[in-house]
Amino acid sequence: MASLFVGHTVQVINEMDSETVGNEIVDEVNVVDLENETIQGVNELRKIEDDVLPKSKKAKTSSADCWKVFTKLGADKDGNPLAKCNGCSKILKGGDRNYATTSLNRHMKKCTKIKYADVGQVMMDLQGRLKNLTIDKKVSRSMYEIFIAHDLPYKFVEFQKIRDWMKYLNPEFSPISRNTAKADVDEIFKTEKEALKKELANIPSRISLTSDMWTTCTSEGYICLTAHYVDSNWNLKSKILNFCHMPPPHTGSEMSKKILDFLSDWGIEKKIFSLTLDNASANDVMQAHLKR
Repeated sequence: MASLFVGHTVQVINEMDSETVGNEIVDEVNVVDLENETIQGVNELRKIEDDVLPKSKKAKTSSADCWKVFTKLGADKDGNPLAKCNGCSKILKGGDRNYATTSLNRHMKKCTKIKYADVGQVMMDLQGRLKNLTIDKKVSRSMYEIFIAHDLPYKFVEFQKIRDWMKYLNPEFSPISRNTAKADVDEIFKTEKEALKKELANIPSRISLTSDMWTTCTSEGYICLTAHYVDSNWNLKSKILNFCHMPPPHTGSEMSKKILDFLSDWGIEKKIFSLTLDNASANDVMQAHLKR
């Protein structure tokens, strides 16, 4: 609309110029008045366009995660935006196009005084949806699976770099000691042992055993007893029943007492079908004792 009006105005000005040249009269006052009227008319048309055309959308509010732990303070004397950490009260620059939220996010990751529980412990999953991140102490104590699966020492939980990494993942996490880790492994061993005891007691078939005895380079003796059986679903299974230290003397009679104690502890001394051994001379004496 404004372009049509301006075009019409230019046409009027051209007609006036032609008349002025034809009459050889230059009326500067009339030209100035006409220009003022033209500018006023354009301004009025712009107001009409603003009323008719839809207004632009309002600016979006800040939705970054850092604003859950930061408070905007406005701008400093140089016009730079400032934000205050709600945890340690540190003031940083950030929040506009020139100063993005990178510095705020970096501070939020390393600040140890921010209470993530107060902000809901919000975490983005792969689908971009929000979900609450809660730390279950019972689940976090299941580190015994790591020791068993990867044959790690109990002092693994006391390594400083491991604790720093856990603290980075969640500042609220409380690390455990090596004694606690050992107690957890012992507890899961007792639980699994009771479950295997019930399974061995309920199988309808007999059990075959294999055993071996050897001495390490440090002159320490060890003995291992393994059970082989078919369960109620006709699946062949092999379970290590005992793997323990065997102090001297390593005679046949002592080995037979050790294995008999193993079988009595598992409650399967009357369900044995066979016992397979190597050709050590002490094994001959041991099997004779076990038969009696």
